[in-house]
Amino acid sequence: MTTTVSKAYTATGNSAAIAVKDKNSLTYVVTGTFVGTWVVEYTWDQTNYFEIATGTSTQTSVTWENSRNDTRQVWVRTRCSAYTSGTLTAAIADVKDPIPEVDDVIDNDGVTLLAAKDEGYTTIRRVDQQYLITSGAKVGGTAGAVVDAANDKGSLVKVPASQTASTVVVKVPFLKVGWIITGVGIIGQIESGGNTATVDCILRAQTAVAAGLTDAAIGSGITQVSVTADTVIDDEETGLSHTVIDTEGYYILLTVTTAALTDVDVQGVYLTVTEV
Repeated sequence: MTTTVSKAYTATGNSAAIAVKDKNSLTYVVTGTFVGTWVVEYTWDQTNYFEIATGTSTQTSVTWENSRNDTRQVWVRTRCSAYTSGTLTAAIADVKDPIPEVDDVIDNDGVTLLAAKDEGYTTIRRVDQQYLITSGAKVGGTAGAVVDAANDKGSLVKVPASQTASTVVVKVPFLKVGWIITGVGIIGQIESGGNTATVDCILRAQTAVAAGLTDAAIGSGITQVSVTADTVIDDEETGLSHTVIDTEGYYILLTVTTAALTDVDVQGVYLTVTEV
């Protein structure tokens, strides 16, 4: 399956990145009517970037191979480094380089790991795999939530009545480098009592850089509001496409506001991933 990232620039900025393994290839193309400068660049540490190509006009499709003097996987992105006018659209796509005359590769349990196809191979990808997280929460910077309440229930976290923007950090205890995060979800219940309660849920990543950890949202998150009735929480943000890398740590941030006679009981959160 080919991964493509396309970004239409109307200002300076960066695109999302595509992972390219050693000796694998990627194509890039630039289209549009614009006055600006585009850059295609790669990194292996998410801090230092190295130029593959740059230009100030359109570019027909070019293939670039990750062929260096080591075996590192790199991440490639596009960037608009200077912008004056118009729309500059830069697209990158990975190329699955075939290996001829191969048979299916099957492990000792009979699971197909690599499937022969069109005189090459394709790696088995397990899409839409959902991993439920029901532990590992802690109270965030704004108090109010209750973790590991003294009762016989197994909720992830509970937020009692009359709390304002209480935050909860849920650690993500798994993830394999190379997996693609495609969604984040939350399940639970809002006890409304006729008043308003709000629950926000968003996936975030901390990136290791020399000056200290940076922290950024992945996606726009989930906002759910209950006004006059008890409400089941079962919501997911879909459409994400974030590749797990070894210099990032991941967590889910919950922000909950409750009014009088309301409370929120979160059973768990989950991630939807494509296993590669």
